[in-house]
Amino acid sequence: MLCADNILLIAPSITILERLLHICEDELGIGIVAYIDMVINCEKSCCVLIGPRCDVSCTTVLSKQGNRILR
Repeated sequence: MLCADNILLIAPSITILERLLHICEDELGIGIVAYIDMVINCEKSCCVLIGPRCDVSCTTVLSKQGNRILR
């Protein structure tokens, strides 16, 4: 879901969420080809777990450059 310069990624697992994040980074210009020439600010990003297992600890979501998305 996109709104101006905000992106909401929804995924059924942490692994798929991280994969979606990497795809967005590629499209925004993190990789070899810069399509839009934008970056994701990991310091202003967060990860939220929703559902009956929301209090279970999970692995950290990492950007392609190794920056952590805080939970």
